[in-house]
Amino acid sequence: MGRKKGNREKENGQRSIGNGKFSIFHFPFFILFGLLSCSDNPENQEIVFGEIAPQYIEDGWLQLSAAATSGLAVTYRSSNESVAMIEGDRAVFVSVGYTDVTAEQAGNDRFYEAPSVTRRLQIHSNDPDKKTQSITFSLPTNWKTSQGALLLTGTASSGLPVSYLSGNESIGQIVGKVLILVHGDYAAYPLPVTAVQEGNGEYNAAGNVTRIIYVECDDNW
Repeated sequence: MGRKKGNREKENGQRSIGNGKFSIFHFPFFILFGLLSCSDNPENQEIVFGEIAPQYIEDGWLQLSAAATSGLAVTYRSSNESVAMIEGDRAVFVSVGYTDVTAEQAGNDRFYEAPSVTRRLQIHSNDPDKKTQSITFSLPTNWKTSQGALLLTGTASSGLPVSYLSGNESIGQIVGKVLILVHGDYAAYPLPVTAVQEGNGEYNAAGNVTRIIYVECDDNW
């Protein structure tokens, strides 16, 4: 009789523990559910997308370089496809004018959708009746955060003033001709800086010149 009783307990999904009985059918559902499932909340992400320097239509296209902090791929769209169309991660020039290029990242199971970032793309054309000019611009290879702000000293052969754009404003921001460091890492982090001269009634715009400086945090940061 004892053997038959034990068989019936097994058939009912029960087994003896001490003087009591345990059954998965009697186990509180919310505890069982918690043991069988595990889900993490998605993380936030951001898009890093620097200002776009003016471009020449004669160059044909521009490589876009936005990046998501999640490491996921970024997509782009153009607000005016009669000026520039998006093909993958390139803006292909169609005509002179401007368009707003928006970088987006839709997220996945691990990351929420990133807030989109929009930059204006201005496309010029060379005027054969205007003079040409060029930019001379250099940067130190490395810069420590303890060295403070960096004065930018690019010049144009025309003598016209040069302006600058930061490729990553979460690392360095530009105020006038001064590069102000916002963030650094103990590992040297690359920061593109672009020198621009858009021309005037006498000169065509100069070709943009981009240099990379490696920003490094040190003990005095």
